Amino acid sequence: MRDQQVASGSGVYPLRYVPGGSDQWAEAVLGLCPQGRLFVVTDERVWPLHGEDFVRRLQATGREVFAVVLAGGESGKHLESVTEIWDRCLEAEIQRADTLVAFGGGVIGDLTAFAASTLLRGVSVIQMPTTLLAMADASIGGKTGFNRPQGKNLIGTFWPPKAVLVPVATLATLDAREIRSGLAEVVKSAWLSGEVDVAWLEQSATGLRARELTLLSEAARRAASLKIAIVSDDEREADRRRWLNFGHTFGHAIEQIMGYGVWTHGEAVAVGMVMAQDLAVSLGIADARSAERLRLLLGSLDLPIETPALPIEALRRSLGVDKKRRGDEVTFVLTRKPGETLTYGLSWVQVGAWLERRRSGS
Repeated sequence: MRDQQVASGSGVYPLRYVPGGSDQWAEAVLGLCPQGRLFVVTDERVWPLHGEDFVRRLQATGREVFAVVLAGGESGKHLESVTEIWDRCLEAEIQRADTLVAFGGGVIGDLTAFAASTLLRGVSVIQMPTTLLAMADASIGGKTGFNRPQGKNLIGTFWPPKAVLVPVATLATLDAREIRSGLAEVVKSAWLSGEVDVAWLEQSATGLRARELTLLSEAARRAASLKIAIVSDDEREADRRRWLNFGHTFGHAIEQIMGYGVWTHGEAVAVGMVMAQDLAVSLGIADARSAERLRLLLGSLDLPIETPALPIEALRRSLGVDKKRRGDEVTFVLTRKPGETLTYGLSWVQVGAWLERRRSGS
């Protein structure tokens, strides 16, 4: 797969697809980091599957390499995990010439990059996404952060990586739920991109559901291409990058209310997209056929499309601390149809009234 380039405020960094196994992954990292020590941050699931061998390959070259193995998962995306990275690095007397390597899914990527942005006021980080969701979305664009009880990703920074290296072979070890979670972000990107990508997904749904690696890799590449185009133009989310939050305003609220880790991020975003499109229909922005098409596409990939029975007041409270809040309004990303996106502000009264009508079916 062809390498891509991502523009950021501090320069341009590559997104490179690395074939093969841990020997080639190690070679790619060492090529980017000819000097300094390496701190590989991963989680307890990835470590026995890929991480231990990857670190061993790096160490076999004579480089000094440290491993930081976190509990992982959305429920572990908190300050204590960041502190664990900080302490491990500081105990080893990290220097600015050293590099952190985020080897895992989106949670590991966010936590590692946040730690890198704050250690010694900033050290380099390489993103190595091992999940479909991280390959398609989370590893690209330089956002970092962790969750608080009040909401998701409310503490964070922008810290572009030195590179994104995609170890494609890790897709083969993902379970069905992890694949589905990543496919939600793929659907989001396709819906924002337009008819060509949506039609490709509709035609490829059977193979994607069967976890065909060639199709999964292509799905990740297509989603990454859209994100690269957007974040290269709007790194700090002043304009078009906000579109990438399609489905996330409701999705983040669902995750927070249900408890982080009960639903995957992708599952919550899938339902969040359905809610956002339903909202667009109710406002006269979109027609009902677009909402039905989105439901059918998500359903064909075994993603949830029904909103969980959550207290409306809890939803309103969660939306109230959303990063896209402006005064007494929440800004929603809505679409008329695939490829036609806009933002729309609603007051608390309007949001609550719509949620009530939606629940009652009126």
